[in-house]
Amino acid sequence: MRIFSIIIFVFCLSWNPALAQPEKGTFIQGSMGLGYVYPYEDVDINSSGFYAQGEFVWSPLTWFGVRPYAGMIISSGENIKDGQVTARGKANAFLLGAKLRLVAPIPYVAPFIEGGIGMSAGSFETFTPLINVKEVVFSSMYPIR
Repeated sequence: MRIFSIIIFVFCLSWNPALAQPEKGTFIQGSMGLGYVYPYEDVDINSSGFYAQGEFVWSPLTWFGVRPYAGMIISSGENIKDGQVTARGKANAFLLGAKLRLVAPIPYVAPFIEGGIGMSAGSFETFTPLINVKEVVFSSMYPIR
C-alpha cells in the first residue's frame, strides 16, 4: 500500500496537460538521446551512439502544424567472440525532411496524426553471419556503392 501511495504522489507532482501542439506560432523544438543500431537477425550487438534532431515548428492553428527537421545519428556496435568480430552494425547519417501534424483538440489526450517525407545521407554497415552490407547513401532510396 505504501508503494502505491508513493506512485500516486509522484504522478500528482508530474501531472501536466499533454498537448501535442502546445502553442500557436513559430518556435524551435529539439531532441537528443541515445542512438542504437541492431540487425533484424537474432544477433547480439552491443551498440551505442548519439542522436540529435531539431525541428522548426510553424503552427498557424492549434490543430495544424508544419515541422521541417534536420538531425543526425552516430552509432556503432559489434559482437566479438573468440577474438573475432562475429557481427557489426554502424550508422553515421544526416537526416533531413518535413512533417505535417494534425491534432484532435481533446485536452489532456491530444491524439495526432503525423506524416512526412525525408531523406538520409551517410554510411551504413551491417555485418552478421547472413548479411554483409556496407553502403554510402545519399537518399534512403538510392544507395551509392
